[in-house]
Amino acid sequence: MLDLELERLITQGEGSTVECKSTVENAVKIAKTLAAFANTNGGTLLVGVADDGTVCGVASEYDVLAVIEAAAEQICEPPVSVSYQTVTAEGKLVLVFSIPESEDKPHAVRDTGGDATVYVRFNDKSMPTSRATARHLEANAAPPDKALLQSPPVKALAKYLKTNEYVTAKRFAKFANLSDRRAARLLIDLAQSHYLIAVARDKDVVYAIAPQPPKGEF
Repeated sequence: MLDLELERLITQGEGSTVECKSTVENAVKIAKTLAAFANTNGGTLLVGVADDGTVCGVASEYDVLAVIEAAAEQICEPPVSVSYQTVTAEGKLVLVFSIPESEDKPHAVRDTGGDATVYVRFNDKSMPTSRATARHLEANAAPPDKALLQSPPVKALAKYLKTNEYVTAKRFAKFANLSDRRAARLLIDLAQSHYLIAVARDKDVVYAIAPQPPKGEF
């Protein structure tokens, strides 16, 4: 029988705070997941669980730990804090890695070509954001001003994002009747307050409602 908390995570499936991997071999790829969790609301990485929730287990705890350690300490800049525990599920070994939201964010990932990119968690993906917009990741950012959240442009934005995954500054400017500069500035302010999250997508920066912090820990 599965550990109850592991079963809950598997049932929940991949999302803003959960990632499943049948195995880990590429330290750069896994570093993107670790950095994205640390830069957003933290998360849990299950190694030995396939994307569809099938428990496959790991062949070598040591090999997995070697990759995770390299990813967290050598490829993430600054290094990402990771803790783990082992769970036996269906007679197979699963490694459960916990990555807290970091106080040292933003964390970048340096690829084999030497380029450093900041990643954030966007739904069930680890997505890049530009260095310019990475400033909103500072952990000590102030919460959004209540008056700002009640302003007509932000109310229009909230309504739009209820039915749309993300918004661009140009699109926001159009439906909120704002100048392009004012719309971009307002989106950045909301991202700095952790109300929105900025993601690099199709050579543009798009904004989505920030994922909610996870309730409870493994």
